[in-house]
Amino acid sequence: MKTFLECEEYTRAYTNSQIEEHKSTYCEGEIRDFIDLYIKYERENREYYTREHSENVLLSHYSNKKVHYTDEGPIR
Repeated sequence: MKTFLECEEYTRAYTNSQIEEHKSTYCEGEIRDFIDLYIKYERENREYYTREHSENVLLSHYSNKKVHYTDEGPIR
């Protein structure tokens, strides 16, 4: 079984790979998802953003997804 730190390390590595992939394929004016939107704001406000900040925002965004249930099933 993996430890918490191993899981966190894996998640950070995956998040960083997604950031890099999105940065290499980013096209101004063509926002595909949350990461592209974040890159847009990051580029417009460089003085406020760091690599660690980007990583933490994306980890927080994706880890806080909640599923709400209704009689018809889950709503994401």
